[in-house]
Amino acid sequence: MKDLRHKLPPAGTVVGVAAMLVMLVHSWWRGDALAVPLLVTAVLTVGMVVGFREWGRRSTAARSALATERPGWTLHGVWADVSLREALGIRGLELRKGTRLTLAWTAQEVAIWRGSETVICLPWSQIAAVDVTMGSASERQNPAVRFTTAEGTRLLLVAMRRPEGSLFPASRGGTEELATELATLAAAAWEPER
Repeated sequence: MKDLRHKLPPAGTVVGVAAMLVMLVHSWWRGDALAVPLLVTAVLTVGMVVGFREWGRRSTAARSALATERPGWTLHGVWADVSLREALGIRGLELRKGTRLTLAWTAQEVAIWRGSETVICLPWSQIAAVDVTMGSASERQNPAVRFTTAEGTRLLLVAMRRPEGSLFPASRGGTEELATELATLAAAAWEPER
């Protein structure tokens, strides 16, 4: 029998919806004027929960499809910094602050994907440095991974908390771990061959 746990709603969602329904029925039974506002609240809350869950499921499915299509790549969900579009200099590219992207890399190259479309792909030998700075992918400043190319172009990406994607940015420590891993690959490309 297949494991159906991933298809069931989280226990917190079930308890929350059940509690709202009990409150609604109780208010309606007592003839309270709060019955209609509670009904509206319940419908909006359930709609938001279902919407966020579906959005997360689709994002995870899209990243899984990318991983299947392009084996050998390591993937991490990121958001575009406000400066990314200008830094890339790609005309006609709709890349606003906070656009969901995928940072992907192998031992030979690093890429930024938007869905299944490659925004940029560079060999590690064209990356002079990888470090952590502050980036703006939303109204707040968050730790961001900064790639500096050999030509001096700076590409800033705000990492998501989980590689497969998240609604929340990575912590400073999580961003530093990611940057350290990427900096190691970039440094290896600059080492002279023996």
